[in-house]
Amino acid sequence: MTVHYVTVKGEHPVYLTMHTATLFANADVIVGDFATMENFHQSIGHNAEQIAFVEPATPQMYLHELDEALSRHGHDKDAVLIRLAGDREDCSVEVSDLSARGVDVEVTEGAGELAPEEGEYLVLPRTGPLVGVSVAIVRARHQASLLGDLLLQAGARSTYVPVIEIVVSSAARACVEEAISEDHPEWVIFTSQNAVASVLDLAAGRTFVNRALIACVGEATKDFCLSAGIHVDFIPSTSNTAALVAEFPATPASAKVTYFAGENAGSALETGLRSRGHEVHRVNSYSTVPAKVSPYVKHRAHGAEAIAFTSASTVEGAIAALGEDHLPKRKITIGPVTSAALRAHGIAITAEAPDQNLKSLVETIIDSFNHPVEA
Repeated sequence: MTVHYVTVKGEHPVYLTMHTATLFANADVIVGDFATMENFHQSIGHNAEQIAFVEPATPQMYLHELDEALSRHGHDKDAVLIRLAGDREDCSVEVSDLSARGVDVEVTEGAGELAPEEGEYLVLPRTGPLVGVSVAIVRARHQASLLGDLLLQAGARSTYVPVIEIVVSSAARACVEEAISEDHPEWVIFTSQNAVASVLDLAAGRTFVNRALIACVGEATKDFCLSAGIHVDFIPSTSNTAALVAEFPATPASAKVTYFAGENAGSALETGLRSRGHEVHRVNSYSTVPAKVSPYVKHRAHGAEAIAFTSASTVEGAIAALGEDHLPKRKITIGPVTSAALRAHGIAITAEAPDQNLKSLVETIIDSFNHPVEA
């Protein structure tokens, strides 16, 4: 195991060394204080466990949290300790303790208020319509990066709050395997990237989809298929199941359809297609479950100016993790199904994206700041 000890000079750093940016992107565990980590969360990898102290912490507290995290992840992982410190001497206690235990320690001057005289570095200030705005992203961890990148381009700080996890149980996997083995559909329908992945994760999955016509609900799922080398034959004009049912190709008139969905998804799609005479086999290929959210991440989410909901499951997960009364002031949704989930809890939405895709969602977030929101 290697522990990378990153020192930060000054409370308001404006640069980040390229070496440190690489460490942040690839670390399994990152430990630091809240105020310092807040400057760098755009550079931290989405799969890293982040542990931050809101109150001042002693060196022993840092080491304790590091040990606890590595016991969960395994001692073969890489960790980063971030400290508001000027040089190696300022973190000598931690370095001595780790070295005495045989741990490889690398001390790096990572960031500061004055750019280094040599070496490559990133400048931290941002530009765009959302400069100074923090937006909570509540998607599953592995799906958060694209929305985060779009918000970054708009100047926003993204607060990653993965309130849900995508799980493929042994039972779900068995259902997918059975469908791949026994179904011979004219059409295969995917309504999410998770559904596509659940099929392609199996050895026979690619052969199965290559012998059928493929329909996707939206551009994001279509792009995911294309990036995986899977052809797409149809997407509806609007990214929702109602449009897919209404516009679904009529040839053949009574098609055999295999539809891969999340366990929590509604029944509107298969019901609608069956009413049009199609034979639909729905396969629940994955499920969405609540994720454990750390106190640090909750603290950051409560301080965000806006929250972006991308599905009904993110609504339920956010309410469970953060509480109805502690959601950020501006609540922006990706579409009507997600909005309905919020309203079912008696929560008013600030704005709803006109098109159900991430680009439209970010544009709607930007526009929402042109209008006052009641407290």
